[in-house]
Amino acid sequence: MTADPRPPGELPEPPMRPTLTREYLAVAALALIDAHGLRKFSMRKLGTAVGFDPMAVYRYYDDQEALFDGVAEALFTEIDVDSLPWDGPWQELAREYCMRLRDILLRHPHAVQVFATRPVRSSASIDTGVKMLTKLHAAGIPSADALRITRCLREFTIGHALAIPVTKLGAERRSRKPRPDSPDYNLLAEATDATAATAACRHRRPDSGPLEPAPHRDRAQSAAPRRTGGHRRTGAAGSPCGQRDQHPLRRRTHACHDQTSSGSVSTLGRHRGWLRGPRPFRK
Repeated sequence: MTADPRPPGELPEPPMRPTLTREYLAVAALALIDAHGLRKFSMRKLGTAVGFDPMAVYRYYDDQEALFDGVAEALFTEIDVDSLPWDGPWQELAREYCMRLRDILLRHPHAVQVFATRPVRSSASIDTGVKMLTKLHAAGIPSADALRITRCLREFTIGHALAIPVTKLGAERRSRKPRPDSPDYNLLAEATDATAATAACRHRRPDSGPLEPAPHRDRAQSAAPRRTGGHRRTGAAGSPCGQRDQHPLRRRTHACHDQTSSGSVSTLGRHRGWLRGPRPFRK
């Protein structure tokens, strides 16, 4: 299994045989979605694009939803799971998998919604899931926790990929957020710009070069302690919010929490490794 070197929007080479295949139709559908967007896609347009009777697609897929399942499988194939660092630590494996998944979804911004709204049931996807759970289980992580970890990382990555194309596909042009040089530029607009700059710093690949964070407008004001109702906000045991709470059940990571178990103890928090350290607890 190798990564697809074609640029997004370019139709793949047709099969040598005079008949279509499910795989070719799925990749062709992905190319049309890349080129024209998900809303303008139709089964009839796909049949016309590949040079066959528009109804020929229905001989291989029952309906459009079944075809989109194939598109999701085509996206997963681009990850090239065979070249993942399976011999390294599980943290390195999980990180590389998530980074590749993120890069592929951002490479196909119109198709992110297709991938995010359906499970990938291909044999390659199932085999990859089994191998990942086996890797985490060999590191001493119970199988149930290993499944929660992999699901959490996948959902976190897909959620990030869903948010980024919103800007790439033109939402920024439709926004009514005032510009920094406008007299209407308020605290909400400033916080939005600061959040975007921070996200750009955090989510760049290690080999993409340095990126300077945007400077704060008023560092003295941002360094001042926040007040709620006239009282200084504190963590557990009266400690300031800037200090770490040492209670083991109140430590939080940057990842999502396991809501299926009792309380809100993060499954990832028990097996952090490459994740960030605990964040301060706030009531």
